[in-house]
Amino acid sequence: MAKKKAKAKSKSKAKPSSKAKPKAKTKLRAKSKPKTKPKSKPAAKPKPSVGDGPYPPVDICNGGTVSAGSQSAIFANGTGAPCTITTVDRNLFPVPQHIAPGLNTVPFTHAVAAGDAPYSYHPTCCGGGTDPVIKVQ
Repeated sequence: MAKKKAKAKSKSKAKPSSKAKPKAKTKLRAKSKPKTKPKSKPAAKPKPSVGDGPYPPVDICNGGTVSAGSQSAIFANGTGAPCTITTVDRNLFPVPQHIAPGLNTVPFTHAVAAGDAPYSYHPTCCGGGTDPVIKVQ
């Protein structure tokens, strides 16, 4: 009789026990944004201009500068009180001008020209001292 060869037991894979831990979930990474150039700061607000130039409003108590060719000026009255201005040496304003607190546009009697001598005016709300001037450039 032929001997039966004993079959070698093959190693079988172990069955997972009921206490086996579930596989760890992998964390999803947020998609990174492509690198971009930093945004530039917004441009500074331009100062209010008078005429065709880059000059700020004329300060009621200290004077200021206007562009050649201007036919008016913006006056800034920061005193908190109404004020009246009149020209001193030449007729720049048609009549005494009443300036409320804040910004006020005042018309000139004529367009000012480059090289004009400074125009003096007298404000009633600024106390004594030297009258302010408007320079033309």
